[in-house]
Amino acid sequence: MTPHSESQTLRSRLPAAVSGAMREFGRCAVDFLYPCHCAVCQTALPESLTCRAEICEGCRRELLSTAGVACDRCGAPIGPYVDPSGGCNFCVRQKFAFERVIRLGIYEDQLRQACLGAKGGRQQALAAALAELQWERRVEAFRDTPIDVVVPVPHFWLQRLSRLHNPAETLAGVWAHNLRVRKSDHILVKAKWTKPQRSLPADRRRENVRKAFKVGRREEIQGATVLLVDDIMTTGATAHEAARVLKQAGAGRVITAVVARAMRN
Repeated sequence: MTPHSESQTLRSRLPAAVSGAMREFGRCAVDFLYPCHCAVCQTALPESLTCRAEICEGCRRELLSTAGVACDRCGAPIGPYVDPSGGCNFCVRQKFAFERVIRLGIYEDQLRQACLGAKGGRQQALAAALAELQWERRVEAFRDTPIDVVVPVPHFWLQRLSRLHNPAETLAGVWAHNLRVRKSDHILVKAKWTKPQRSLPADRRRENVRKAFKVGRREEIQGATVLLVDDIMTTGATAHEAARVLKQAGAGRVITAVVARAMRN
């Protein structure tokens, strides 16, 4: 190789080498500034774990302690010998616009605290960690029905002023990435302010969210299977109303995914 050709080769390799060095420098800088900690308890994790959406083994055990067997239709806990696809005592008299619920566990103990923590303005990492844990635990359920688009349950615009973080959007982003489908924050819009569902008895929650949602981009969901995402579900009133308007706008099927199923109204 001539000196001229050798210099050309070196120059051609330089951008890639510099780019690789810069990426490595950036990774090291991020790891230095934001060392890997458990997203739940903030305990330092082994250096081999480089993802900041990680959960330590102790917290994983506690978060999964309420996983159990769930009713496919509503996510409520059922006995080990009950058919999960046939509905349960909690939902047998209920009509839902969504087909099924994929959830991680019951809204109590450590999972309840984690869900509350994930609502904070700077807690995207915790919400992402919960999403990854649920994906790991329920990957077959997520992949059981081919999903076309992932849609988070939105906040009303006024809520966004006081709540800088909507955990449903972070959850939806993780699951859309893992499913390799698109996530859309603009298909479903919350069109009016509603009272907090937790402040109402179960029999008033459906009326509270009636006509609360609108579909902004109908052409994007025609015949599509939608994964509707929220962080917590209690009676299913919010998910039902959101799924109802999605199907009314042309969606073929709606599957709901939440981190936790609350069992106390």
